[in-house]
Amino acid sequence: MKRYRLILPAGALSIGVIGLHLWSLLRYPAPFVDEAWYASRAWAFIATGKPFGVLDAGVFDRFPGYGSYFQWLPVAIQSIALRLAGHPGLFPLRVVSLAFGVVLLAAVWLMGQYLGGRRLAFLSTLLVALSQPFFYSAHMARYDVMVAALGFLSVSLMLVNSKRRARVALVAGLVLAMSFEIHPNGMIYGPVILVVGLAQWGWSYFGGRDFWAFAGATLLGLLGYFAIHILPNPHTYFALNHLIYGSTHVPPIATGSLSILAAGMGNELSLLLSTYLLGFVLVIWAAIALARSERRRERLLFLVALVLLLGQVLLVRNEFTYYAILVTPGLDMVLAAFLLRMTRSMASMRLAHPIPMVLSSLMMLGSMVVNLLPLRWNAYQDYLRVQDRINADVRPEDVIMASQTYWFGLYQHRYYSWEQLVYFERYSPGSGLEDGMAEFRPDIFIVDSNIEGFTTDEGQSGLFSGFFDIPKAELNEALAEHGRLIDQFDGGSYGQVRVYRLSWPNSPPDSQLGEFSRSGTTLTSTSKRPVERSDTAGVQGTGRPRVG
Repeated sequence: MKRYRLILPAGALSIGVIGLHLWSLLRYPAPFVDEAWYASRAWAFIATGKPFGVLDAGVFDRFPGYGSYFQWLPVAIQSIALRLAGHPGLFPLRVVSLAFGVVLLAAVWLMGQYLGGRRLAFLSTLLVALSQPFFYSAHMARYDVMVAALGFLSVSLMLVNSKRRARVALVAGLVLAMSFEIHPNGMIYGPVILVVGLAQWGWSYFGGRDFWAFAGATLLGLLGYFAIHILPNPHTYFALNHLIYGSTHVPPIATGSLSILAAGMGNELSLLLSTYLLGFVLVIWAAIALARSERRRERLLFLVALVLLLGQVLLVRNEFTYYAILVTPGLDMVLAAFLLRMTRSMASMRLAHPIPMVLSSLMMLGSMVVNLLPLRWNAYQDYLRVQDRINADVRPEDVIMASQTYWFGLYQHRYYSWEQLVYFERYSPGSGLEDGMAEFRPDIFIVDSNIEGFTTDEGQSGLFSGFFDIPKAELNEALAEHGRLIDQFDGGSYGQVRVYRLSWPNSPPDSQLGEFSRSGTTLTSTSKRPVERSDTAGVQGTGRPRVG
């Protein structure tokens, strides 16, 4: 009977938590730029079988074999949701992210069950499910939650494989390789698995069949990545890699720069501080307690969290908010183990003062409340209002250039991401921003807080966040010369939205538009499509776009 005391409350709470996430799936976070970008790839994949969308077009499609560059697996998965929905909408893509979030919770449960039993599994899963990174990433149609789900699943499979079965290790290796195909950040889980094996079996771990099965499966997956993305056209792969990322994605450990490593550590701590707020102190306290624990599995849990954290610092150059989900589930498990340890001590009268336990509990409850506060606002309604207003300004034959934000409501138009202006300058050295606008010749150019966040007359930073900065003076000059302001309004979280109608002396010949732009997959419309509230989406107005 004791055994079932936790099952019923856990089941009821699980249903409640999943219901909460489904209810708030569109409310938070505000739709983000990359969601439209990735959706355009998934929508094009249905027609072409290539992970290359209309929002990628403009410069990338001028390289031979461009269609094999971007990730294949996540695009194929998201395309299933769009195929079932019948239109490129935000909700079906966010459901996919939430489904991977559930996989992540299952992996956390599996790890918790092995390291501390049902109570640790339950509390760890609850803390992860109500954490800010989970609300953010499991609701966003990006790939980060997919990577976290597969990464933690791979670690948990190797962790619980106490009988060292080769077939379990084989599956773990394939899962890890899949996480790398989804996003190279999946490489941070490889060192964790090696440390887990060493901690449990010592140096004999490297001679076991399970290790070689894991290593072989991982290598096979990496060879698959090479065969899909690099082998078809190595020159295009490396040229696009340089064009899109430059040196901004080189792992800090590979730069050999102490200043970059120090900055990476500082950025990671800043990310965790903004994630946990006052609870950050509790995280440090919990980590120290578990590191000094007499229980081997508590020390092992601390080791997993520590190596995961160091892996992100050493291997991931840019510490974005949506990357937090890659490591925070491990820290949440450390917190859960620490709280259970204090509870046991208090129950057995071995805790000298109850004050630490009370403070810890209050910190955790406070963090959960803070995580739920953003759900009070429906950010999606902001988008719908802005999209409706923009749609009223667009004619059926118009070519659009703007943030990816508004593609969901205008996907039947030829639609260029404004970032193609940046890529064109790199592709054509010596050209300026106005040259790029003349090359693509949009009829409509939309300025919102997203673009405003990148317009500056200061120099670019060495991080990806500064890799898309465009000269403010050049943009204003080009809009003044070729554009006419036809609408301006307060877009709420999208800032001050300005819609310009541009005029050009001549239309460019088809030969100048790039391969993909001339193809039928652009879905250029012949009539204006009003926005439908069931299939529209947008992007966080204050967000900065990413293709990483």
